[in-house]
Amino acid sequence: MPAREKVPHLPSVIVVHKQNTHLSTTHSLPLEGKSAFKARLLDLAGKGIEGATITFRTAVTNEEFGTAFTDFTGEAALDTSTVVLPPDRWMLVGAGGFVAEFPGDATRKPQRAAGRVRIRL
Repeated sequence: MPAREKVPHLPSVIVVHKQNTHLSTTHSLPLEGKSAFKARLLDLAGKGIEGATITFRTAVTNEEFGTAFTDFTGEAALDTSTVVLPPDRWMLVGAGGFVAEFPGDATRKPQRAAGRVRIRL
């Protein structure tokens, strides 16, 4: 019978497969009332992801202009009255759109979605 060799203990390896998510954007600029840049973060079953940070950027220059947290429906809304941008940057957002980004977390992959500004009459 052959002698048994001792095998050194190997550290455990934990493999984490990050989940995909779905991120969508909307924005409307009414002539009266509140206006907001919005993003909705959902898992693949269509359930809202609560408490995630969404960063809003200009699509043309990639300049960050605000962040918002998702609610229980997965919606993050950035009130435009809180956004401080020079007039030329507002023109870039109006002409080129905006981007919403979810950086990912321990269990979910990052996502990025582009949006356009719509004016409601």
